[in-house]
Amino acid sequence: PATAKDGLTFVPTHPAKDEAYEWMGFEARRAILDLLDAAIKDATADVRVAAYDMNEPEILSRLVQLGNRLKIIIDDSKDHGDADSAETQAEAQLVLSAGRGNVQRQHVGTLQHNKTIAISGTVQSAVGGSTNFSMRGFFVQNNNAIIVHGAEPVKLFFAAFDNLFNNINKPAGF
Repeated sequence: PATAKDGLTFVPTHPAKDEAYEWMGFEARRAILDLLDAAIKDATADVRVAAYDMNEPEILSRLVQLGNRLKIIIDDSKDHGDADSAETQAEAQLVLSAGRGNVQRQHVGTLQHNKTIAISGTVQSAVGGSTNFSMRGFFVQNNNAIIVHGAEPVKLFFAAFDNLFNNINKPAGF
């Protein structure tokens, strides 16, 4: 059986997989992929991502395409921090494309549980909610995602991201 660690390399074999995937994850997955595609096309876009699970190959491939316009925090708690975890594999690919300074592993308390994407450029959009960027998050769990548009909400998402990204090693009460 497939496990979360197989996320980046899992290949479904059912003949109706494409139809099933589209039906099971049609809302959040399609909307998030469309936003990432828009960010890739927008050469002015900077993207900030906070991810708990990171094992959905199509999300990862789009993040890689952003290169150094991406800053990302990926959870490293429990099995997410294992050397063979999908999150560690994703980190390695993202460091190659975005640079070590733009990729951070952390957990806040026991885990880093944010699931956000913020895009600032000609595209001004942000995603937040409970949807993990994983096979289970899109196709199994009963999650939600909300997309907001406009400079003001994106500014708030960027500020929250920057607070996490810039204060990882500071003691409580910084």
